[in-house]
Amino acid sequence: LLSLARGHMPEVTFTCETGCMSETLNKVNEVAQKVKGGRTVFGGGFAFAEACAMSEDWAISRGLLPHGRRYVVSQSGDGGAVIGLPAWLNALRQRAFLIKDKEARVLHFINVTDTQVYSNTGGESSASSMLGMSTLTTPLGKFLVGNQRIQWQLINLAAEFPGILVGMGHSADKLAMQEFWAEADALGRSAIRWDVTPCPETGKFFGEDPDFLARVMAHAGMLPEVVFVGRLRKRVAPINPNDRLKNWREWKSEPQPIYYWLERDPRYRPLIRKDPVTGEWEPVSPAVRFIIAQLERFRDQLNRQIDLETRLVREAEEYTEEFFRHLKEEWQRHQHTPEEFPYHFLFNEAGGLKPEFGPGFKRDFLEAVLGQDYVMEYVVRRDQEWENAVQALESQEARGGRLEVAPLETMPPPHLLLPGCPAGFREGYASVAEARQAEFYRVLDRLLDERALGKAAQIFQYILQKELARDFAARGGTFARQPQVQALTARQAFREALAAVGDFAIGVASLAGERGIAINRVFSHFFTAKGAWAGMAWQFGSSKRGTPVFSGTFVSPRPIARKDALLSFPFYVLTVTNYGDLKSNPDIFYDNLHPQGYLIINSSKDPEEIHQELVAAYDEQTRQAVARAQAAAPGEARKEVSRFLFDAPFASLHEQKRQVTKILALAQARVVTTDMDGIMLRVSGNPQVVSNLVAIAPMVRALESLGLPVSFEADLEEFTR
Repeated sequence: LLSLARGHMPEVTFTCETGCMSETLNKVNEVAQKVKGGRTVFGGGFAFAEACAMSEDWAISRGLLPHGRRYVVSQSGDGGAVIGLPAWLNALRQRAFLIKDKEARVLHFINVTDTQVYSNTGGESSASSMLGMSTLTTPLGKFLVGNQRIQWQLINLAAEFPGILVGMGHSADKLAMQEFWAEADALGRSAIRWDVTPCPETGKFFGEDPDFLARVMAHAGMLPEVVFVGRLRKRVAPINPNDRLKNWREWKSEPQPIYYWLERDPRYRPLIRKDPVTGEWEPVSPAVRFIIAQLERFRDQLNRQIDLETRLVREAEEYTEEFFRHLKEEWQRHQHTPEEFPYHFLFNEAGGLKPEFGPGFKRDFLEAVLGQDYVMEYVVRRDQEWENAVQALESQEARGGRLEVAPLETMPPPHLLLPGCPAGFREGYASVAEARQAEFYRVLDRLLDERALGKAAQIFQYILQKELARDFAARGGTFARQPQVQALTARQAFREALAAVGDFAIGVASLAGERGIAINRVFSHFFTAKGAWAGMAWQFGSSKRGTPVFSGTFVSPRPIARKDALLSFPFYVLTVTNYGDLKSNPDIFYDNLHPQGYLIINSSKDPEEIHQELVAAYDEQTRQAVARAQAAAPGEARKEVSRFLFDAPFASLHEQKRQVTKILALAQARVVTTDMDGIMLRVSGNPQVVSNLVAIAPMVRALESLGLPVSFEADLEEFTR
């Protein structure tokens, strides 16, 4: 409808997650078949849709798709939203620019239908469940705090991404939904709306109308309908439905009693009963009374905060409209002398704002002036009182009387507390209206400067893009420096030599932020250039500096099809760069190390001492198994360890084979120590300097001894490149 209203053909991509909301596709099957998109895994819909929006925007900017407004619509339940929001936020952060793009080509609309329970698990309490909500996993309304979290998530989302319109409400108010999406389209902003609709299936109240229950909850003040303006929430629909056609100042703030909702909601009805004497509703137990008191406190606190924020936003909207009416009057007055009105370019010939200065620009202006009026009112009143006091003192002094200063009940000058606060009476503003208008002109100038800077940046990027494309074409469509690869015959010979050795891997055990992944990146590039198929992967715990990281490069003479190469390929060489931090967990070293492989340790200790430390870290049974493997006859170690640990031949074992192989690696793998830190200290004089080549050199030497066609001296140029 939004596209048709502009006379354009609708271009919509639709995504829907698995879970209860996937029923949307089944219920609108005919429509869904005609719309691009599809069903995604649980929690991945938002990020996938954002990727669709980014790709379509990229295609439009390069002329691969026709210009015009396009939409990507995501549908999700509260479970998928809570899980999928972090991935979507990461996608937004990756495309967050210092200079905002004012030409919205593709809008991403996210509609979250909050059933307040996890339907995938048959009615489990979700992160958006109301305090004290009764579900299959919380049948008596345990003390949950869910809906409060959603409020803060949306507030933080609106604050971090001002280019995203954020709103919340319920499924019963279809008009508010339509107005929200129309507002987002007019502003040219992507949007997310969180709507509550009690689920009759998992809530086990079949036959009930979820929209009716949502409407009842809204009348009781539990589901306020708001749109975020900055971090402030603006109420867009009154609590009392009879106030809908009234001015917002006339809306009543008293919701229906809490029992008005509880007696009509089958999820909560068992928690209350009627007093046999008075006929009034009452809790069935003191615990329920406490829950209801908590619900009432949360409701009242939430609505008081929203009413205060609504007043700030609504008044700022009125002042904004008044200021833009003033600008239009000034344009009309100087219509034939535009040089006397510096803002004449904001208007077209008919006196309307140009499209680039339309609703989106006015919203930016509104967010910039929110709350300033109260500061200006204080400043003007303070300066007026101070000026009156000064005049009274001067008058007393002129009459020769005794100077008496009446106490002033005003705060200190706000410029001591509020940097950048607008000037007041002393700057010639005799009223709040004058000070407000002067400040609004300053805000307007700042926003116009930002728009000009953004447009200039777009023009410069366009020119640079054309220059790069022209230079690339002038060189014949080739890069000046071709990547270095081995000759075809050399690559074939390397693969044949590799086939004799078989698939293998080399790895590095290090700490996050150290050299492990960088070393493996060097090896993966090296083996690929040589002609092999190589890849790299890593495993780590928490993603922060200082946590253990195990990274590896897996190499094969043929394409690698399996996805578990890091765990299935035997490690012929494993280097430990942070031995002191990792030695307490030797499984990091030996779990995948081949019994004939090399364990290279960054240490100045003797290799035998290192080996004894690692073996001593294991339990008594493991140490005995290592001793038996070392004492076994050649070729008999595997049989001896299998019989000792599991009393069975090796061929009959399954998962236990990995344990036997680890014992053999402990007993037979060669330990080599290299003081990498000491080498760099002697070379550079600084113990903080590191070099990947210091770790790569012994690893290449180990591969040479295993029969691989590599040489550190011959391949040094390739490694350093």
